[in-house]
Amino acid sequence: MLHQEVSAFGFLFLFIVMAIVLVVIGLTVSRFIRPSRPNEEKLSTYECGEEAIGEGRGQINLRFYLMAIIFVLFEAEIVFLFPWAIVFGQKELNDVTEGKWAFFALL
Repeated sequence: MLHQEVSAFGFLFLFIVMAIVLVVIGLTVSRFIRPSRPNEEKLSTYECGEEAIGEGRGQINLRFYLMAIIFVLFEAEIVFLFPWAIVFGQKELNDVTEGKWAFFALL
């Protein structure tokens, strides 16, 4: 009877709502149960057992962020270029498209 009254989207909505409710309940319960004893040792920077030298939150040159963005951009480009390179080697495709793939290769 329940299946007749609720559509497929209703089950999806119910599943999402229940997931959100369970996450909120879990976070709320854990907040009340956990011990809260902050101290300076817990809040300090941990460097694999070595004593920290200097401040753990130093400034980083913004050019490093630019380099990271460029790296991610070119890595994503490689994901799209690899299948294209496989197709580019097929003679039948070059004949059908009249060599237009070569033009895109120059771009």
